[in-house]
Amino acid sequence: MYKPAQLHWLSGLFGSWQTLRTVHFITVPTVILFTVAHSLLALKVGSIRLVKSMFL
Repeated sequence: MYKPAQLHWLSGLFGSWQTLRTVHFITVPTVILFTVAHSLLALKVGSIRLVKSMFL
């Protein structure tokens, strides 16, 4: 993450640049792990048919 040029007010909401970076580096892996786990559980429960039904 580079220091913001356009959305500088966003880092102001978090108090400081370092706090924003910490929140970012904690939440991104959490969301990725949740997505992977959720997808694997969907495959386990309903096979590929359930996954196809979500997108059709």
